[in-house]
Amino acid sequence: MANVNYILHLNSFFEKIPNDKRLRPVHVSLYMALFHFWNNARFTNDFFICRAEVMKQARVGSKGTYHRCINELDEWKYIKYSPSHSPSLGSTINMIEFWTSSEQVVEHYRTKNCTTSVSKKEQVVGRYINSNKHNKTYKQGYTNFDSLKVEKDKDYNEPL
Repeated sequence: MANVNYILHLNSFFEKIPNDKRLRPVHVSLYMALFHFWNNARFTNDFFICRAEVMKQARVGSKGTYHRCINELDEWKYIKYSPSHSPSLGSTINMIEFWTSSEQVVEHYRTKNCTTSVSKKEQVVGRYINSNKHNKTYKQGYTNFDSLKVEKDKDYNEPL
């Protein structure tokens, strides 16, 4: 899986979250931590993890919670987990590929660590978070300074 599309993989995972009622925030956090370590391993098929580092990255405070969640992610086919049972060797993780591309990608853009991003044809069309950033009408806190000046002058010109 050296040719992983980082964006498509994460988008596929995020599409699964609302539909899989078994997933809890700790599962998502753990998966994202594993994805981070997979990225650091240059998306190799299998990579080794250190439980303490993954727990720290995922903000999991209990070994029991960690082992329960990583085993559930394995059982639910999000990852393939092979525990080492040795303190000196790390456990092996294999990330499951969620996305498959049926159409040809025309223009690939590569990042410096050789992951491919989404091509121009695959870009999501729709509402972006900042799409209306510059077209906002500021209703709250909007001040018409010209009318303020007229009102201000009007107040001073009125007889007491």
